[in-house]
Order: sequence, then C-alpha cells, then structure tokens
Amino acid sequence: MREEVDRRVAQEVEWQRIPQQAATIPATAVADPVPALAVTEQPVVAIAIADPSSPVVARATAVVGDDDQVAKWLESLGLSQYREKFAACGFDTLLSIRMLDNEDLDSMGITAQGHRRVLLAAATKTK
Repeated sequence: MREEVDRRVAQEVEWQRIPQQAATIPATAVADPVPALAVTEQPVVAIAIADPSSPVVARATAVVGDDDQVAKWLESLGLSQYREKFAACGFDTLLSIRMLDNEDLDSMGITAQGHRRVLLAAATKTK
C-alpha cells in the first residue's frame, strides 16, 4: 500500500512539472524539431537551485514539512479516529491524501458510508 501511495505521489509531482518543462522548449524546436535535435551534439544537464521564497518551494515545503498535516486534516473533519490507519497505509502528506480512493478506504477497513463520503469529498478538495 505504501509503495502505491509513493508511486501516486511521484506521478502527481511529475504531472505538476509538465507546464514548467513545456515553458523551457524553444518555439523553434516545436515548429521544426528535427533541426533543433541535430544542433545539440552532447546531452545538456541543467541543475536548478530553487529560490526559497518561490511559491513552488513554499508549496513543496508545506507538502513535506508538517508531520501532523494529515492528523490535522482528519481532526478538521471530525474523523481523527482514523489517524493511525492513514499513517499505517502511508498517507502522511496532503499530497498523498489527494489520491485517496475507495480501494484505499477498503484496505484501511473504513466501512462507515458517511465517513467514506466525507473523506473522499474532502480529499478532492485538498491542495
């Protein structure tokens, strides 16, 4: 279960990077990709150091920086009794909560339909 959550989180992070990566493609490469590929003889490796004050870094810090964010989220829903179940299944960030589905609730043994509806609805609204 933890591996599946980690895979989903990694996939979500990759999807979030697509607009940034697309913005770095020169317009000439899109119009005529073959000559653009022929110009580059050696692979280019770029290392970017993020500005700590950037919104992207702030969001990433919020995702990984607060150990109690899932517990606080559950408490805000009035469902803090599920804290241990979420932690045991690897749901330890709000980013991972966004990927919560019925299968996950089944594996956690959460059967109360009202609780399931509240959790799934709130999971889609997490940022």
